[in-house]
Amino acid sequence: MLVWLMPGKRRIGGVLSKAELIALGVSPRRPRLLWHGVEHREVAKAVPTQVVELVRPARVEPEQAELPPNRLVWTSDNLVALQTLLDEHDPLTEEARYRGKVDLVYIDPPFMVQSDFRADDAIQIDGEGVKVKKQAYKDTWRQGLDSFLSMLRERLLLLQQLLAPTGSIYVHLDWRTVHYVKVLMDEIFGHQAFIDEIVWRSTNAHGDARHLGHVHQTLLHYAADPERVYVGSERVPHSSDYIGTYFRYTDEHGRRFMSDNVTAPGGRGPIWAWNGHTRAWRYAPETAAELEREGRIFFTKNGMPRLKRYLSEQDGMPPQSVWDDADVRYLVSWSREQLGYPTQKPVGLLTRVIRLSSPPGGLVLDCFMGSGTTIEAAERLGRRWVGIDNAKHAVQLARKRLVQLHGRARPPETPRYDYVACEACGTIERKARPQHKGEVFVVRPFTLERMGVYRRAEPRRGARAERGKSEQRDELVGVYGGIPSSGESLLHGEKGESWIHVGPFDSVIAVSRVWAIAREVVDTDRRSVTILSTGLGGLAGEDAAAILAELGVRVRVRSIPVSALDEVERRIRARRAGEDLPHTSTAIHAFYSPLAIRLHGEVSGRTVKLTLVGCEVDAESFIESQRPARARLTDEPGEAAGAQIRAELRRWNDRRAELERWLTAADSWQRFIDSWAVDWEHGRRVGLDGEPIFEPGWHGFRARGSRQADVGLSLTAEHEYERSGHYRVTARVSDVFENEGVGIVELDIE
Repeated sequence: MLVWLMPGKRRIGGVLSKAELIALGVSPRRPRLLWHGVEHREVAKAVPTQVVELVRPARVEPEQAELPPNRLVWTSDNLVALQTLLDEHDPLTEEARYRGKVDLVYIDPPFMVQSDFRADDAIQIDGEGVKVKKQAYKDTWRQGLDSFLSMLRERLLLLQQLLAPTGSIYVHLDWRTVHYVKVLMDEIFGHQAFIDEIVWRSTNAHGDARHLGHVHQTLLHYAADPERVYVGSERVPHSSDYIGTYFRYTDEHGRRFMSDNVTAPGGRGPIWAWNGHTRAWRYAPETAAELEREGRIFFTKNGMPRLKRYLSEQDGMPPQSVWDDADVRYLVSWSREQLGYPTQKPVGLLTRVIRLSSPPGGLVLDCFMGSGTTIEAAERLGRRWVGIDNAKHAVQLARKRLVQLHGRARPPETPRYDYVACEACGTIERKARPQHKGEVFVVRPFTLERMGVYRRAEPRRGARAERGKSEQRDELVGVYGGIPSSGESLLHGEKGESWIHVGPFDSVIAVSRVWAIAREVVDTDRRSVTILSTGLGGLAGEDAAAILAELGVRVRVRSIPVSALDEVERRIRARRAGEDLPHTSTAIHAFYSPLAIRLHGEVSGRTVKLTLVGCEVDAESFIESQRPARARLTDEPGEAAGAQIRAELRRWNDRRAELERWLTAADSWQRFIDSWAVDWEHGRRVGLDGEPIFEPGWHGFRARGSRQADVGLSLTAEHEYERSGHYRVTARVSDVFENEGVGIVELDIE
């Protein structure tokens, strides 16, 4: 039946207009959730994926012509990425690659905290550790819960289509939205598909002035088909209380054991006399004698036999619905796993989820990947995986985790523990028994792919589409701080003495187009242009130098951050809605220039030493990114507010001066380098788009929290070639903000 409802409107004169009504289909025993905007549907269109990098940490497996199944995907919208996965087909068999084939979906979406989260990293300024900030993910919602539910529903609908018939989906939330999402998932998957509500202790006890301390989060577990869902055999260690209650005895070697009954249940067993007691026993006399010889039987004061069940031989119990044991312990600031990423989850938590709900070799998908815990756990357990995130920082962090996992000691598949009681307090502690056999993790190849250059937009045609593109360009010019212009076809705005060109939001900009832009600049009174781009098809330093030499035009490229695209959409929505709001945002839009890399190659026979000798950091954007966010004011502030603003401005000016002084230091660029990698034979592998795929054969990472550039990060890489020839050596460098730069050295090996 259809039920007519009125969200947020008042009945006037007893009459409801059609504009105030929503038709909501409701079936018996299928309740639905209603919110403002529930009738709207987002449009997602599959887009091409650009393979940027093929990472082979082991480099011992034979190279394959086809790309590996494990994928890291950076996108500006994971809804587009999910639609792309749904539409992907094998080019040979034309069979769907992912539709109906994902064994486990785990997502840890934003919790609707109404705050943007920024990751911390440390660099050194004049001997003092200084925090630099970079945005991790956004968790602000213009229409609050309405916007959040609309966002999540569209993604759950696509994830449902990706699930295999035996597949499971876990959605990780907290107290703010979990009850709404439970009803939403009942609607999408069916309430009969609900399997478990898991309560996970996510933090230590703390106080709150308004309510009880929130120390748990919730995982909602649903199945594609509850009758066919895969269920793994996972065991959880016994708690200290359970051990103290049931494993109260110790033998002469100090091993804890439980006293167990040896009589047959219900009297259904062999009847014979054992130590003067005639009973129906669980064991035949021969078996009982063997157990006595092994020391597994002891006798009570009245001579009754009992079985010793040793704690060290127990696998634990099946997981319950409350998870607060040591294997899934939440992270604290001093945890070895801690990466400085907000809301990072422990590997143990995802290890349990994956073991419970995906078969060996199964496919795991996480489209809110964050710090990459899901894919690391999947890699550790030998599952195939796809990780997707909207933040480039998250994808780069996940890449680093996987490369650093390679070669690390592998813990035993079935760990064994000893349980020791504290002599002072009697508390029982669990200690892992040494079982390492020298095995290490061998991380399989994976690709790093980009959909971040694409932006979802409303489907439009003809003049309307052109007006929409023009509107987006003008707003982006304004967000960048420029003035939109009209008349010049490739010059969309101006800022200072430079023209501005806004590249397309749905494709990369080619070098040939850069030349066309520069030629148009020649016919004006300016001699420089800044290109705002979501992706560039390879404008290297030599290309910019050639344009300057031939045309006299200086070209500078700046990357469009996702936060700026979000701000463009916010402004357009506000204008179309007729909202009289100032164009402000708490986001800091830093349009970084690609890093300018300087390399030096030294050849000795067939051995090459490649040194990173310089990296020109975009100081202007770095300083701008550290500016405290403060909304602009439309009216003159009062006396108190004005004084506060002036004090903030003075503090920022002092901070800016400090940063500018530090940036002039000769080695300051080294403190910005987070990682770099070298492809010793760049160009030998080409993607479907015709562009070469970066395939690193050497990696270098800056250790988290290191105070010197040479701690955890070598600036020299070495390689020995097997054969002579001409090689194009390419280095890709990332700074602490995950801005990238590429340097190229041509070498002849004899």
